[in-house]
Amino acid sequence: MKEPVIRAARPSDADSLFAMVRALAKHDGSLADFTLTRQKLKTALFGRPRLASCAIAEVGDASAGFATWNPAFSSLHGVRVIFLEDLYVRPRYRRRGIGRLLLKHVAGRAIAEGCPSVLWGVKTSNTKAVSFYKSLCAKQYLDSCYFVLTGKPLAAVAGEGD
Repeated sequence: MKEPVIRAARPSDADSLFAMVRALAKHDGSLADFTLTRQKLKTALFGRPRLASCAIAEVGDASAGFATWNPAFSSLHGVRVIFLEDLYVRPRYRRRGIGRLLLKHVAGRAIAEGCPSVLWGVKTSNTKAVSFYKSLCAKQYLDSCYFVLTGKPLAAVAGEGD
């Protein structure tokens, strides 16, 4: 196998990225909520303003995985941090160090941009991912969980459902 290369995503990667994001949604069991389009993806990653950053892992001419992230603010520390939205490696390329290389790339970007940390969420049922992150000495906050407010509940909380 050729050595993986990590590089910044380009607009020409949109089709491959779209397919991988869809595969991730299927893997996570959230395909029913998948509303991404290729145009939304291009606008988010390459439009102005750019909403997120993305790196691609390539093995030869094939896209093997990707990571997307965006800036966030830590009110606890008063600094900008990086929120890792997605880290995905296609099944046939797993267990070859590609996930580690993608996370290394994101960590390097955090340091270069003066961000003291990278944070992310993972489903606790994804035991392989949890083990991988623990192997990197990432801290797992067992007393925290993520919440999502979307759709009708979002509108209701905003008072638009009245």
